[in-house]
Amino acid sequence: MNEPIEPCESHFLMECKICANAKNEIVFMTTGSSLTFHAKKHCNALKHGQKLVKLSGGEPAPIIALHRKQAVNNGKQQCQVCFK
Repeated sequence: MNEPIEPCESHFLMECKICANAKNEIVFMTTGSSLTFHAKKHCNALKHGQKLVKLSGGEPAPIIALHRKQAVNNGKQQCQVCFK
């Protein structure tokens, strides 16, 4: 039996093309001012960003795992390195 279509939580559309493409897979990002999410916790771009924070005297924010849909719903973009 087909499940009823529910409006997406962010855009309140019955068939949201943004959220429909955001599968429930796990992605990674930092809790800092990150604009990007990553497919791999050890993505080179993510490690490079953490290194730049350290070099500028800051403390790198922790890396968290979340559902891709959550990241997309919060306006984050996928990493151009690990989502090639």
